[in-house]
Amino acid sequence: MAQETWNTELQGVLDKASVSLNYSIDHVVEIREEVRTGVRDMEKDLRALQQEVLEVIEASESVAEAYRKARGNLARAAERKDNGAQAKAYEEAEHFMKLKGSFEERERNLRRRRDEVEREKVRLERILARSEETMSKLRLAVEILRNRLEDMNQLGTEQDYKMVALALRFAEQE
Repeated sequence: MAQETWNTELQGVLDKASVSLNYSIDHVVEIREEVRTGVRDMEKDLRALQQEVLEVIEASESVAEAYRKARGNLARAAERKDNGAQAKAYEEAEHFMKLKGSFEERERNLRRRRDEVEREKVRLERILARSEETMSKLRLAVEILRNRLEDMNQLGTEQDYKMVALALRFAEQE
């Protein structure tokens, strides 16, 4: 009769632990999917940011070239002592200088944003790796519980039952 009581109690503990572990596995699977989606989004953002950085660099170089030409026009107008041409060339050079500065600022901001996205992607990849490790541990725990149920039928002494019950209660608390 004592063996049946122990079997019933152990079966209850095993069932509770199994339900808890299966719930945890499902929860970790959901987290992993959310993190994977986040990593894919980060990769897409990185590609877009890199493309935008390249476009801004190209535009900045184009404006820098226009600025150099405007400065050359200003120098030639100064040599000719043509005040009207000088004023026009000065305004043009100033415009390109401001435009170049705004492109450089945009490039710095894009690079900073790209670096932030890369760091976030690395963080999410670490979370993904830890979730894989957690999944392995949870699956191992479920397998151990299944094996314990099979082993339970082979227990002989009350001491064996107490040891298994104690181990299972500890596993359930974890």
